[in-house]
Amino acid sequence: MICVNLLMMEWKAFQVLQSSLASLTAGQEAIEEHRSQLYTEVTTDVQRIQSAGLKALDVHISHLTNRISALTTKQRDSILSFSSLSLKGIDFAKNAVERTKHGIEIELLSQERDYLKRLQATALAKLNHQHATQRLQFLRQQHVSVYGKLQDNLRAQSALKISNPVKIWVPGTVPYQRMSTLQEQYLQLRTANKAAHQNFDVQREAIIGSPSLEKTATFKIDEERVNQAFHEFRSVLAKTEESYGQNWVAKASGQVSEVLPIALGIMLSLALLPIAGKLLFYFIFAPIAARLPAIYIRESFHSNELSNQCGTPIYSTNLSRVTQTITVEPGEELLVHPEYIQTVSSSAKKATKWLMNWKYPFTCLAAGFAAMTRVRSSQSEEIVISSSTDPLDEIALISLPVDVALVFQPRSLVGFKYPINHPVAIHHHWRLASLHAWLTLQFRYVVFTGPVTLIVRGCRGVRVESARSGRSISQYATLGFSTNVAYSTIRAEPFIPYLASKQALFHDRFEGDYGVYIYQETPRISTRQSAAGRGSEAVLEALLKTVGI
Repeated sequence: MICVNLLMMEWKAFQVLQSSLASLTAGQEAIEEHRSQLYTEVTTDVQRIQSAGLKALDVHISHLTNRISALTTKQRDSILSFSSLSLKGIDFAKNAVERTKHGIEIELLSQERDYLKRLQATALAKLNHQHATQRLQFLRQQHVSVYGKLQDNLRAQSALKISNPVKIWVPGTVPYQRMSTLQEQYLQLRTANKAAHQNFDVQREAIIGSPSLEKTATFKIDEERVNQAFHEFRSVLAKTEESYGQNWVAKASGQVSEVLPIALGIMLSLALLPIAGKLLFYFIFAPIAARLPAIYIRESFHSNELSNQCGTPIYSTNLSRVTQTITVEPGEELLVHPEYIQTVSSSAKKATKWLMNWKYPFTCLAAGFAAMTRVRSSQSEEIVISSSTDPLDEIALISLPVDVALVFQPRSLVGFKYPINHPVAIHHHWRLASLHAWLTLQFRYVVFTGPVTLIVRGCRGVRVESARSGRSISQYATLGFSTNVAYSTIRAEPFIPYLASKQALFHDRFEGDYGVYIYQETPRISTRQSAAGRGSEAVLEALLKTVGI
């Protein structure tokens, strides 16, 4: 019960965290959009108002102050605490977004207000500087005027001294009175000139000592200060992500969501790629291959027909039986796998032949033609041949007259009967340049030439049919064909069985007026059994098939 309660709590926490995280992530995008919009508005507003007069600046600064105050009140009334919001169940994502938007707007409006205040102070300083300059000019003119009068007075005194050098010192005379008046005026003008000069110096020093009137820099938003207003929201988002990552349900769902697209992609590829490959091979490569020239072995091209031991033609005849009796005459020998000898006369001479043909050691070893039993007799002997390992095997005897050749898979041969003085003739032919060989992955064809009797095994039976009218058969069933037939591949029809893997893409096709082909009743390799299912066995079979074994 406790575990159930814990799981329910974890599930509820997961739902809350998942919803909150999604809302916060979406809110972050909304904040960025709002931030960009505010940047544009503030920049435009500054460009519009910065060239206005002092009165307009003062009004706009007051407006900004009121907006900042109102936004600060809204922000102060909201609560942005990760623990309190998640526990109290309020929509803290919406609250966090709105609070952050207010914080960014407050910061940007504050920066705009500070800049406009600097513009206002600069404008006032320029106005004061203008007034001070005008007063300095007035004082300079005043000083120049007084100084001019002072110089005029000195020149008048000098002229009076020259014209009346004696009378200016005699009291009661007109020149004396005139000199006295000029001297009194000189004293007054000198005092006035000194005062005017002092006033000018004081005003000039005041202007020189005033702050420099540098041009206010262009308005630029301080990104660092704006990011500080964003810090609180990012902190909440980080804590939410951390709690979400620590939730058991989130961990499990996260792992599944990570591998699910890959798994679905792999499954889709596994489902579609084989279909695409089959479409490509069936409708493109297979028709091209069907129009290519056939493969001709053409060794000892004769019209001789294959026959059974009695010399009867074996077209369209089921030659195989579970048990076959073969007669070995004097001067002949029988070479057979020991497990296929059912009965043999005790008077017959038996020995082990380690390798059937030392010219082809690899072929013999791969086909099992090693450690075979050799039977000879000085009189006519009947030997019973039958499989002791596979109940589905049936045995057929196929006699090849002199110089009649047959392409055959060595692995389907149980043994041979041949004259002692004429061992089995084996040859091979490579067809690397033929596309049919590449499509069937068989590049070498092993040929047996008579006189010899081939002891053949086949699953559920062996059949030999004429290729006169042109015949096709499953590649898995083919055992061999005479060398005077045209061998090629043809696309299997229809398409649906091939798509459903109920038949192979290609069938073997045989054509020839006097040729035959040999096949077993039931293919040992099912078309439904994939190479992947058979593993290393399929790899070995493919390698042996390339060399015709």
